[in-house]
Amino acid sequence: MSSKKMHALITPRCSNKCDNGFEIDKYGCATCKCNCPLIRCHTVCPNGHQIDKNGCRICRCKCLQLGCKECIYGNEVDENGCRTCQCNCPLLRCKECANGNQIDENGCRTCRCNCPPLVNCTKYCSNGYQIDENGCRTCRCKCLELDCKDCIYGNQIDANWCRTCRCNCPLLECKECANGNQIDENGCRTCRCNCHDLRCKECSNGNQIDENGCRTCKCNCTKIKLKCPFCPLGYQLDENGCETCNCSCNKPRCFNKCSYGYETDKYGCSTCKCRCPLRKCKVCPNGYKFDEQGCQTCDCDCPKIKLNCSFCPLDYQLDENGCETCNCVCSAPRCFNKCTYGYETDKYGCATCKCRCPLRKCKVCPNGYKYDEQGCPTCDCVCFPPPCVLKKCKNGFEMDKYGCATCNCKCPLVKCKACPNGYQFDEQGCQTCDCVCGWPRCSNKCKRGFKTDEYGCATCKCMKRKQCPRTNDSD
Repeated sequence: MSSKKMHALITPRCSNKCDNGFEIDKYGCATCKCNCPLIRCHTVCPNGHQIDKNGCRICRCKCLQLGCKECIYGNEVDENGCRTCQCNCPLLRCKECANGNQIDENGCRTCRCNCPPLVNCTKYCSNGYQIDENGCRTCRCKCLELDCKDCIYGNQIDANWCRTCRCNCPLLECKECANGNQIDENGCRTCRCNCHDLRCKECSNGNQIDENGCRTCKCNCTKIKLKCPFCPLGYQLDENGCETCNCSCNKPRCFNKCSYGYETDKYGCSTCKCRCPLRKCKVCPNGYKFDEQGCQTCDCDCPKIKLNCSFCPLDYQLDENGCETCNCVCSAPRCFNKCTYGYETDKYGCATCKCRCPLRKCKVCPNGYKYDEQGCPTCDCVCFPPPCVLKKCKNGFEMDKYGCATCNCKCPLVKCKACPNGYQFDEQGCQTCDCVCGWPRCSNKCKRGFKTDEYGCATCKCMKRKQCPRTNDSD
């Protein structure tokens, strides 16, 4: 019998992925070249078809790189989906132009109107011409924006129908004034007469005005009763003899003494109630105490809170206002242990000698957690001995995800030559550098055994007899 050569199917290591699988070579083995489906394209592409990521032809045309100018809205696309040098024009909603719209450098219609030439416009405008709603020049002169004061009757207009800073003055029918009429801020004559300058004493409500509207030295007394509050004893008079809004008062007979004077009533008259000073005190949540004059002090008023608080064996703490709180007075314990995160408190809020433990976010441990020297749980899991205490591993045992020993031996990392059929494992389940060998089917028999190949595996070749070295000794 002749030996048959066995071909092993080796899967190639490809970095690419193929949607339709890989091609098979003549030996029936997969390659890294993609398998392409048969397609029928109805489009005729002068520059050929595009190739997809698998290296297969698709039904999209290949487009040439054109040296076209940049278009703001992109270029038009032909029937093959390829860019042309003709620009895309946006759809504009423009108002109608009598002479049509202007075209830009891309050949697209704009919203700017075509302007007709001015005919029979002989007017000269020093500041140029006005522009109409279409952006076209008209035969009307452009007027400057003047920083003029406002005129009651408007401003005068020049020959070009532009506003000037000169005011329009009304035609008035006024009575004669001995000293002439006054001129207003717009330069227009008014019906107010010019008055002499008089040296009079100042009047709080102004001076009386004569028939020409001029000030006299007589004081004006306003009718204030309608604007003033009611006064049961009448109103006080000022130095000009005019009534004021201050009420006339009777002096009360008071027997109490007030450090800061007496308060006034709603009529502004003095009463026997003490006036209290304005004090800047710290905020008291329950208000303040009052002195013997009925004035607020800066001492806080304390509520009776014992009925709402739990029992405290050593009494209650005082707050910054000197008021009792619901917090208990504590005695400092004598602790000989040290706690990293401080000590726990009892039901009265007082420190104990028991250590406070931090909140930790740990993985789940099936057998619970280990505790440190302060009695606090750590993130280290409690481990039980594995059920393989008699098993020996020269490199130790593997650890599970909880950090506990398992019955699996820890295997060292070994660097071996390549074995086509893999490697042998030792009694501890660890990989060795010895290759896995298959038994060859040989038709021949060898007296001295079969040769081994480079992987230490038996072949169908016989081992040769060893030649013994010759010696010079004679019998």
